[in-house]
Amino acid sequence: MDSQAISVEILKWMLEVQCKEALVPALLYEKKVRSQYGKAENVQPVKGVLSKRALQVNAPGRDIYGLEKSTEVRYFECPNCERQVAGHRFAAHIARCSGRGRR
Repeated sequence: MDSQAISVEILKWMLEVQCKEALVPALLYEKKVRSQYGKAENVQPVKGVLSKRALQVNAPGRDIYGLEKSTEVRYFECPNCERQVAGHRFAAHIARCSGRGRR
């Protein structure tokens, strides 16, 4: 057996060991989950029935996550210049204030 064939055999063995080390725990975990919760299924939604979450998202006066919209604006203090900045502008302000927005 020449050195190239030996190298190939060693590489195959190393890859086999690595694959088994990654695969066996994943298979055992899947087996445990299936024994607890049953086989995974693709369930299609029932036509004409909206989920509770969909009703919340489409409700007036709520944001996209179903939470009530806030009418007040929160202000935060910039750690660089100590100005009060509105929450929706804070990230842009920090970028400019820390020098990232310079041209």
